[in-house]
Amino acid sequence: MCTAWYVATVSGRTVAFLLLDRTPDGAFARLAAAWAGRVSSVSDDHATPTGVLVRPDGVVAWASDIAAVTRHEAALHRWAGAPSSSPEHEPVG
Repeated sequence: MCTAWYVATVSGRTVAFLLLDRTPDGAFARLAAAWAGRVSSVSDDHATPTGVLVRPDGVVAWASDIAAVTRHEAALHRWAGAPSSSPEHEPVG
């Protein structure tokens, strides 16, 4: 299990994971708020794959066509470590 990829430094600046959220209600982006600073979210129109998590080096770490928040949360834990304790984070479900 690799959790050391969550932040990289490229040309002197910090780069985080990128999450592409294509769920109709933005569920993945809301979930990723708990990883603020390590995961940046971008939402677009509903399409497939439903969610894509891209490592700082541009490699896809995780992708799914299923809008299952539990699967997505497990991928965030695996790749970006434990969530931050953030007051902005609201449980999704």
